Amino acid sequence: MRALLLFLGGFASGLLTIFAVLVALVLLLVLFAIVALPHGNHEQVGWDVVSLLVSMFGHHWEAVLVGITLSVFGLGFTIGFRILNRRLAVGP
Repeated sequence: MRALLLFLGGFASGLLTIFAVLVALVLLLVLFAIVALPHGNHEQVGWDVVSLLVSMFGHHWEAVLVGITLSVFGLGFTIGFRILNRRLAVGP
């Protein structure tokens, strides 16, 4: 039972980490659009994410995107697992 609680807690903290990173990314994009982009002509600005990723990482951009997501999840999972392991530790 303890192992299941540790796994589910780590999994939940990994998902929350991904959610927090995505919220921070959207917030930074909105702030960038407000501060850095010109506001004179009221035209919409499009974000071509795929061409940006291709220019940065080449044809392997999908693997890089999945790798970054899995790394963020792994970091959150590890931190959550360790914290829960200390909280659920049996002993004096």
